[in-house]
Amino acid sequence: MPLPEYKTKKTHYWQKAGDKIPYRSYVALLNQLGTNAPVATAMYNDLGEITYGYTAAGEYTIESNGLFVEDKTFFTIQQTQDNAPASANIIVYRIDDSTLGVKVLVEGSAYNDGFMLGVPIEIRVYN
Repeated sequence: MPLPEYKTKKTHYWQKAGDKIPYRSYVALLNQLGTNAPVATAMYNDLGEITYGYTAAGEYTIESNGLFVEDKTFFTIQQTQDNAPASANIIVYRIDDSTLGVKVLVEGSAYNDGFMLGVPIEIRVYN
């Protein structure tokens, strides 16, 4: 019995020849100092316009024009060694279709600025 077409091509299991990746994404490195909004160095963006805001010490926003669709948005962020000597938990959460929140909790005690140094972030919105 012959294999289905997608098994004979060098594609991912969810793809058939000619299919596109099932999401749009934004990948960047974030830096934040003082009481400024994070600054992003975008490495890839086919999602759309993304901007950053400063809310309070250790609290920031990632803003778009309705891109962060409920139940279709995936995001990940990671602390880097550049944040040493303190240990920081960096949390991303969805507020609404236009806004994600970011919090930086240093050593489990307080929200602080200046601990996002070269922090990788990825946001995906699935079709």
